[in-house]
Amino acid sequence: MNANHVKKLLRDACTAHGGESGFARHIGVSVQLVNAVLRGAREPRGKVLDALGLEAVVTYRRKPSM
Repeated sequence: MNANHVKKLLRDACTAHGGESGFARHIGVSVQLVNAVLRGAREPRGKVLDALGLEAVVTYRRKPSM
């Protein structure tokens, strides 16, 4: 799943709660945080990911040989 998928899930959750402020209030964060995640200015983490049923996973791989 990429960042665009996460933003879509977040937008859907906001819609289900009557907007960004309703969703923010529901999970106990500021509306500014929710808005920043939707704009891509902040990475989703903590309560936002928990509310979406997600966890962050970082992966690394070797570059192809040149």
